[in-house]
Amino acid sequence: MLILLLNSLILSSQFYHGAAASPFINIKTNQSKIKFASGDVQALKNIRIVHVTYDYEYMAVCSFTSEQDYLDDLKKNNKEIEANRLINEWKQLPKNVLQPKFEESFNRNTSTIGMELTNNITSNQVTLIVKFLKEDPHYHKKLSSPPYLSLECTFLDAEGYFIARFNIMASGSHENNLTDRFGECYTIAGKLLGKEITKRLRS
Repeated sequence: MLILLLNSLILSSQFYHGAAASPFINIKTNQSKIKFASGDVQALKNIRIVHVTYDYEYMAVCSFTSEQDYLDDLKKNNKEIEANRLINEWKQLPKNVLQPKFEESFNRNTSTIGMELTNNITSNQVTLIVKFLKEDPHYHKKLSSPPYLSLECTFLDAEGYFIARFNIMASGSHENNLTDRFGECYTIAGKLLGKEITKRLRS
């Protein structure tokens, strides 16, 4: 796993310093977008099972440069009981609710090519690292704008070598419930990636 992460960090640095990239491909009209960054998507042909991991370590939240700064702000600007409720809700979202939405949406859109995301680790398996760059629920200040998240999705082979990378911006709904607001973002992100992988492997 250390090899996987090191390869991802190295290639991420290469991308942000000028690797070739194609224009954004709009699949949904609410400004959700996917961009192929670099790599060889054809190397994923005939791959059936992809192990998915999620990286939130350097994620910005709203106007805060880190998730911890956001949580500190919730604690500072709410009464203790409400702050604890909001913080617990936030911390439980990624694993318990949102990640399955991303996986299910991806799998629905790659079913015709037989590719599926899974959390189960086996040998000789391609890995997808979903790196979260920013999440903004537009909820902590009750703004009317829809939430969005920014992702970097990197595929690595079984030995940890780079295959391909996509960047995604997914914009969600105006629902008041935090789960619903972000849930749509994750669902759209999974759909964008699944549809783009399917399209490129069929071409």
